[in-house]
Amino acid sequence: MRLRLQLKFSVLVIVSLLSIFLISNFVIITRESGIYKQNMKERAESFSTLAVPILIKNYDLYSNTGSLKLSQLTKDIVTLNSDLIVIQIYGLSDNLLFDSTEILNNNEHDLEMDETGSALKSRLHTTEISSRDINLKDTKYLEIIQPYTDDWGSRRYVVRFIFSYSSLEKNLKSSLLSITFISLVFFIFSFSVLYIFTKKIFTDPLSSIMSIVHKVSEGDYDVRLDIQSNDEINELSDSINTMLNKIERSNKIIESQNKTLEKEVEKRMHELNKKIKELENTKLATLNILEDVDESNKELSKARADLQEKINELKLMDKKKDEFLSVTAHELKTPLTSIRGFTELLKSPKIMNNKALRQKYFEVIVEDTRRLEKLIIDILDLTKLDMGTMKFDYENTTVKEIMDDLNNLVDLSIKSKKLKSIYEYKPDLPVFITDKSRLLQVLSNIVNNAINYTEKGSIRVTVSEKGNFIVFSIEDTGLGIPKQEQDKIFQRFYQVDSSFTRKVGGSGLGLAICKGIIEAMGGKIWVKSIPEKGSVFSFMIPMKPRLEEEQTLEFFKNLRKKGYKIIATKYEFQKQGILDEKGMAQMKIDEAELEKSGFIKKA
Repeated sequence: MRLRLQLKFSVLVIVSLLSIFLISNFVIITRESGIYKQNMKERAESFSTLAVPILIKNYDLYSNTGSLKLSQLTKDIVTLNSDLIVIQIYGLSDNLLFDSTEILNNNEHDLEMDETGSALKSRLHTTEISSRDINLKDTKYLEIIQPYTDDWGSRRYVVRFIFSYSSLEKNLKSSLLSITFISLVFFIFSFSVLYIFTKKIFTDPLSSIMSIVHKVSEGDYDVRLDIQSNDEINELSDSINTMLNKIERSNKIIESQNKTLEKEVEKRMHELNKKIKELENTKLATLNILEDVDESNKELSKARADLQEKINELKLMDKKKDEFLSVTAHELKTPLTSIRGFTELLKSPKIMNNKALRQKYFEVIVEDTRRLEKLIIDILDLTKLDMGTMKFDYENTTVKEIMDDLNNLVDLSIKSKKLKSIYEYKPDLPVFITDKSRLLQVLSNIVNNAINYTEKGSIRVTVSEKGNFIVFSIEDTGLGIPKQEQDKIFQRFYQVDSSFTRKVGGSGLGLAICKGIIEAMGGKIWVKSIPEKGSVFSFMIPMKPRLEEEQTLEFFKNLRKKGYKIIATKYEFQKQGILDEKGMAQMKIDEAELEKSGFIKKA
């Protein structure tokens, strides 16, 4: 958890910085590319201006007397500018008089330079130097066209230069490689620094806070945070410490108020005795006192009844707590005693030298360890269900996926008892939304119970659709459950009393957990059974979890169905902890208690 949070934060910051860095450099490269291109055009125009007079004079001089010197001059001019690839001279009639491609034989730029048409003729009729980009064979080149006039101002020739952008592209590629390398180094360095930084100032303090919150959730209010920093984490630490101090003070205030209430009751009883004595002195006083006594008795009776009801509730809760702790301690002690006993036996040299016996004892220890682990997990699940803190991860799934996963979980156990496994469902059942792991926990628990209590026959799992619900049924051909026991099997630590049940063993928590999970998912579970013929455990869950607002409406709707009128607001229900901030029920609803508190009343 800590590592994932730290990595996410570091990567987010680094990616943001790297994106800014890359965007800024891309803007710089784009801008420099435009500047470089403009400079290249200016240099090409300057070069053309200097080269045209020399080129024309040598063309007039050598075109008729010999082409070798003209060819050499052309090569020399091209050598002076590595981007220059073509030189063409046109006459006054737009006829091509000279083409350097015939001399240079430049295969790297194998272009069709004999361009004709009105577009080229229009460009050749320019009266001053012009430049533009042209596309030849899907490649962009720079074209410079410059007319040549003699000393008398007469236009005699037009010279066409074509330059390649290859040097510009090489410079851009070099810049991109440099930026990529610098960005990579920057990313690695920044990630390392931020990883260490966030671990020190963010992840480690949060881990300390989570540890303290866990201890407080278990009822330890004496713990305090000690985080030394000058940021929001320190403020959060101080706030938590302040909250814990307030909780301690509140507990002390409650104790003080209880003592004050007891004194107030004693005071009222003293006043009542005093008034009774005054009855003997006067008839009028007697009548007045009788009225006061009658009113006081009513209030006192109501207070005593309320107090007795609270005391009974506390006694019942205390009794349930003691029973739960007693049974839990017994269930935990049983495998621990076994593990300890066999561990002590393994210390004996006689047993350690007996491989078969030693292996047997080790298997017993492993089996009891697994039993202990499962019991602890079951107790934790029950605690989460009681506190309403069990989390559900809903996702889309299909009945086929659930059945395939269930088969992988239980098929080996079914085959080991030589039972037949049957899975029945329609392939066109719709996709539904649920917590797959919790659903498989319920299904595997019920199927494993069926395996344990079935000696021969089959285990049949059936899935069907009923309205907006998916219905699962697990049918076995086992011992069955007596009718008087069927309403009790979903209670905690309850097991049907029989010799076979004691042989199979178990903690008696599995079906209680199944019931809690199914109801928390918005469904219900039931059983039908005939002794000696088998049992059918069925449950139904919604195809999609209800929205929080829908659950709130359902909560009020159920109260109205029972004949109650809602008096309090949703906020008042939330303030008393009956509904959470999202509007979902947080505890088992006692309508009588809500009516006494003024939240509801009979319609």
